[in-house]
Amino acid sequence: MDASQLADRVFQVVGPAIGAYGTAALTRDEEAGAAKKVELGRAILQEIYWRDKNVPPLETAVNDFAAGPKDEDAAAGLRLQMKKVLESDQTLADEVEKMLRGQSPGNNAEADAETAARDKS
Repeated sequence: MDASQLADRVFQVVGPAIGAYGTAALTRDEEAGAAKKVELGRAILQEIYWRDKNVPPLETAVNDFAAGPKDEDAAAGLRLQMKKVLESDQTLADEVEKMLRGQSPGNNAEADAETAARDKS
């Protein structure tokens, strides 16, 4: 799948996560009661966020989309930033594609599990 197609598929699951959590979707811990699609979107967004080497443009795009999710320009900006990140890191693109297919929890899943365990202690 090319980066444009992957960015579109990612946007379809990341959009609801940002809608549910706002900009906190970038750093929020896993939430047991969250809808499956929202939780997948949060996990994918964090996978991209923590691996991206050029975070400020992605953060800006997430902030813009959170402020105006019905704004087509904000949506296009977020898709564009995701496309750029996925084009620049094939390993990340492969991991995100696996996450979309349900074949991987992502590399940040271990960090999520550690945080959840620590919070329960």
